[in-house]
Amino acid sequence: MTDHRFGGDWTADKLERVRKYLKAYMTIFSGNERARKLTPIYVDAFAGTGYRTPASDPPPDKPLFPELEEPETKAFLKGSARIALEVEPPFKRYLFIERDPERAKELEKLVNEFRGRVQFKERNIEVVEAEANEYLIQWCRQNNWQSSRAVVFLDPYGMQVSWDLIEALGQTRAVDLWLLFPLGMAVNRLLTRNQPPTGPWANALTRMFGTNDWSSFSVCSQRCATVRSIRFRS
Repeated sequence: MTDHRFGGDWTADKLERVRKYLKAYMTIFSGNERARKLTPIYVDAFAGTGYRTPASDPPPDKPLFPELEEPETKAFLKGSARIALEVEPPFKRYLFIERDPERAKELEKLVNEFRGRVQFKERNIEVVEAEANEYLIQWCRQNNWQSSRAVVFLDPYGMQVSWDLIEALGQTRAVDLWLLFPLGMAVNRLLTRNQPPTGPWANALTRMFGTNDWSSFSVCSQRCATVRSIRFRS
């Protein structure tokens, strides 16, 4: 089993918020006569393995006393893919995208577990091993948005989401987008104190923002942050 290790309490809180949102979305969708004629789709563009191991915990193994394992502990280890599949009422279609081959294999095992359940007999669950931006941009253009709606969950490991994808999702006018923006873990680390970053770092920021206008703000924002910290210390 591939060890997909990340996150802490904040990750558990994030995934719980996603679960509540998806449940509310499908409850409202199922209760609306006009919406019931449409196909609800859930898309996870960085699906991983479907489970997660907290970064501070040891690798997963068989528990010493399985009968004493708390339900809360099991829930804590669920990833976004499993959480989405467990939501009731279920979506009619699921699209899980994962670029890493080993993680995609683990994800396929999870999906097969749900494909065998009665309530999923008429559901379409698909695992795609691909680069998320390229695949989803084409998917947005080819999907029939007159007969479907989608919730798209983008929780990248860093700065993988391109502005081109955000534009493509917006142009559908049929997608509810969850984008977890990597401000602290990525963007702030690339903004230098004395001058804008160059080379690959600059290209990564431009790809994510869809413009190079950010370069005129980075130095100013860093200086303002320095001024604020000096004021607080005094």
